[in-house]
Amino acid sequence: MAFRYFSERYPSYKEIGPYQVTQLTTDLTDGRLLPSRGLTMQQMAEMFSRFGLYPCVYFREVYGGTDPSAFERLLYYYIESRIPLVLGLPNHAVVAFGHTTDTTRSVSSGLIHSGKYLNGLIINNDNFMPYQHLPREVGAGFSRHRSIFTMKDIDSFIVPLYEKVYLSAEDIERSTNALLRDPGYGLERNSSLLVDDLIVRICLTTSRAYKTQRRQHRPPNGLEYTYTTLPMPQFIWLSELATRESYASEGPA
Repeated sequence: MAFRYFSERYPSYKEIGPYQVTQLTTDLTDGRLLPSRGLTMQQMAEMFSRFGLYPCVYFREVYGGTDPSAFERLLYYYIESRIPLVLGLPNHAVVAFGHTTDTTRSVSSGLIHSGKYLNGLIINNDNFMPYQHLPREVGAGFSRHRSIFTMKDIDSFIVPLYEKVYLSAEDIERSTNALLRDPGYGLERNSSLLVDDLIVRICLTTSRAYKTQRRQHRPPNGLEYTYTTLPMPQFIWLSELATRESYASEGPA
C-alpha cells in the first residue's frame, strides 16, 4: 500500500507488485520469503531502503519514555506531512495515511501543538475493507469502519522519507520550541499575549508547494515576495502558528 502511494505520486519510484515486495528483504530474512510468516519492523525498513527511500523507525518505549505524548506527536507530524506510515500493532501492521481532528477537545493552556486535537487515524488494514478509523481512545466499539485497535496499541511506526529529507520531526519540534521560548526572540518578549493562546502545527512539504500556497494566500506587507523568491531546498519543514480561535475556524495561517 505504501509503495503504491509513492509510485503513483512520484515518477522516480516504479510500480512493484506484491511478489516483488517480498523480494526486497534479504539481509534480515529469517527463513522463507514466500510464503512469509510475517515481517519485523527492521525487515520492513530494509524493504523501504531497497525501494529507494530512507526510513526512520520509531518505538514507543524509546520516544515515550520521559514524555508519554512524544511518540504520538511525532507520528502526527508525519501524517500531517502526507507520508504514509507503517504502524506496528499487536501481531499485525497497517498503513496510516490520514487523520481526523476534533478542535472541540479540551486541551491544557500554554503553547499547544496541533496534535493535541488529534481524534484518530485513517488506516488501510488488509484484513478488512479500506479506510478504517483507528480512534485515539476506546470509543463505540468495532465496526466495519472502526478498527479493533486504538492509537494506544501502536508500539512502533516506520516513516519512509524521501532522499533529500535530512532532518526528522523531533529535530524540528526541538528547534521550534527553542525559538518560541528564546528570551530574545521568543513569545514572552515579542508576543506575550499569545503565550497561552497559540497553536503550533509542524509538517514537511516541498518548497514548490509552499511557494504556490504563499502566492495564492498572500500574507500582509508584501511578504509573499520574500517567501517566493527565497532560495529553498526541495523539501522544507514548516512550523505554522495560529491562535486557538483561528485554528478552529480556518486552520493555521
